[in-house]
Amino acid sequence: MDLLDNPTVRSLISEVIHDYRIKTSKVKVNGKKSILFWCGEGVIEPWDGESDITRGIGGSEGMTIQMSRELAKLGNKVAVFNDCGASSGKVFDGVSYHHYSKWTGTMKSDIFISLRRPDVFQQLLRAKRQYLWLHDTDYGSVPLSLMYAPNRIFVLSEAHKSVIKRMHGITDDSIFWVTRNGLN
Repeated sequence: MDLLDNPTVRSLISEVIHDYRIKTSKVKVNGKKSILFWCGEGVIEPWDGESDITRGIGGSEGMTIQMSRELAKLGNKVAVFNDCGASSGKVFDGVSYHHYSKWTGTMKSDIFISLRRPDVFQQLLRAKRQYLWLHDTDYGSVPLSLMYAPNRIFVLSEAHKSVIKRMHGITDDSIFWVTRNGLN
């Protein structure tokens, strides 16, 4: 893991990953992007593209619903793979929802966003840009290599970034993108 802190090694790893993404990337149609949100198995209950309106929903899930809606409004092809229960295969506000078991790592997309799931980066994903969007602070003992695998890690604040850096031994600020919660 000390090798990941070496700038030369990180650069070489980035080049290999970049070359792989270019070779496997999907061609854009009319300049719009295909965006895939990976949420995986739910921890409380199934949710879909109406859950933020029809019933209560957690902040991270609500953020995914609202952010995916906005990205679809811009003309992007957006899919969410989550625990959506009986709504699998349905489209809400231009966003298709699929049960997480339907996703395979070989699916191509321009942008791949993993919501709270660093473990998905254990495999080579077929996306030009890959992001890990964190909403919590405790992710257990995630190998450092999985934290460096995505292009960027989205965090909700400078304080959130500090906690993630400290808990996972990350020394590089450049892998972080400080955002805010995507709730309207």
